[in-house]
Amino acid sequence: MLGFADDRLFGRRAIAANELGPMPRWQSVMVRFSGQKRSDDCGDTLCPTQAWRTLINEIRVLPLRDRAERVNKFFNRAPYVPAEFNWHDLSHWETPYELLARGGQCEDYAIAKYRALRESGVPDDLLRFVVVHDNLSNLDHALTVVNVDNIPLALDNQFARITPAWELQKRYDPYYALNDHGWSAYVPAAELEVASVPPPSFQPAFRVAPY
Repeated sequence: MLGFADDRLFGRRAIAANELGPMPRWQSVMVRFSGQKRSDDCGDTLCPTQAWRTLINEIRVLPLRDRAERVNKFFNRAPYVPAEFNWHDLSHWETPYELLARGGQCEDYAIAKYRALRESGVPDDLLRFVVVHDNLSNLDHALTVVNVDNIPLALDNQFARITPAWELQKRYDPYYALNDHGWSAYVPAAELEVASVPPPSFQPAFRVAPY
């Protein structure tokens, strides 16, 4: 099951599409990350694999809210580097190791935060990777949302603190959310009765916000 008990986000409600499974780009980055973990041969305590391992061991004993705060702060320190400079590929989504080694852009921060929380023991149904339209920049953006005591909290590289999702309702319009089990698309509440489930190829053009 993908969503929270009341699957509303930024003023929109999800239409169930989880039977379609995770999106290919998401699957690809998770498979690549798994392979990188198996090939870990770094002995430097400052290298990405060691930094990742230290973080996971540190946060797994923290309460969920503190865990989310620590993860958000940790990854927000990574430098913002657009994918076309890092990879000469606008569509490249980074693994957490790649973000730590080379910097990245919004979806890369969001993937790393999601994966860190997941590997520290947070259940998948409390987590979502969310793609939104940022009405302030008029660009697309990505962030992580975690459910803490039935409050959806946004972990966003554009903000130093984690933020209740409803505080960002006027700024963000969500396209879709996903986790390791599947994905859901979002529509305005007024359109819910006439909306249909989008096809598996549904994915907005990802013009990331330059933050």
